[in-house]
Amino acid sequence: MQNSITGVGMDVHAENNVLAAVRGSSEAIVFRAEFPNTPKGRERLAGKLAEHAPVRCVYEAGPCGYPLSPNLRGNKVNASATMF
Repeated sequence: MQNSITGVGMDVHAENNVLAAVRGSSEAIVFRAEFPNTPKGRERLAGKLAEHAPVRCVYEAGPCGYPLSPNLRGNKVNASATMF
């Protein structure tokens, strides 16, 4: 499973970003994490995801989710934001 994609779901809020990840076709959670929704917290989150590359993540991009996208792209994390 070394070349498997890590799938990540994120819950993005004004105060924090919570995420959970699975690897490949496994249903077991590889990791869960919570980071503050601050510039430094978003950088740490992107770095954590980059450790598990290749990564594909999805999240809802309300007003709190838009600043996350540049951090993810800057760390070569493939993210799809659902916008409401």
